Amino acid sequence: MILSFLSDYEHDDLLHLQQDRHLCAHPALVVTEEQILFQPIPELVRVHIVHAVKHLLQHPPTQGKKALDRIMDDINKDSFPNDCEDIHTFLHTKYFSSAKESLIRNFIIVLLKIILKDDVPEFSAKKPEILCALMAIAKDFDELYQYTMSEQLPKIAESLEDQQFYSSIFSLLKTDDRCWSWLNEPEKIRFNLLKYLINKE
Repeated sequence: MILSFLSDYEHDDLLHLQQDRHLCAHPALVVTEEQILFQPIPELVRVHIVHAVKHLLQHPPTQGKKALDRIMDDINKDSFPNDCEDIHTFLHTKYFSSAKESLIRNFIIVLLKIILKDDVPEFSAKKPEILCALMAIAKDFDELYQYTMSEQLPKIAESLEDQQFYSSIFSLLKTDDRCWSWLNEPEKIRFNLLKYLINKE
């Protein structure tokens, strides 16, 4: 399971540290012309210390599933901001600065389902805030946002009933017109036909 904690080169650096640690700790003999205990030179020790601090120890704790529950609890509070800039500042400061990629991806999916399906009663009155929260993610994690939206939006949209489909897609498009490019062609045709019928009335 890939948890996105470390890059490949960070993993390699820490693996070398672990291997050298094993040579020092057991103690292991290094075969050379003479049998001597492995004793890393000071420069190597300093390199390992730098890598340990840089790759792991200097970073604050990352946030996962429990953080998602806390974010949604915050959004549901009366004290949650209703201005988009304030919402971005709130989420960026409290959650995004140390968030794992998996948290952001799951957050996008949860928000998208709330917007499209409207099946979580406690968030029915929070649609504007939910949309602003989605745009806050796009501002800080645009590549992940685009990938997740292009993957999830068509799947969810095609399962919606007409009225729900039109109103929810319409609100998304007003917030981010890129959503149009992430819909499948049948859903685009469906949306345009519903728009025509509604305007005709």
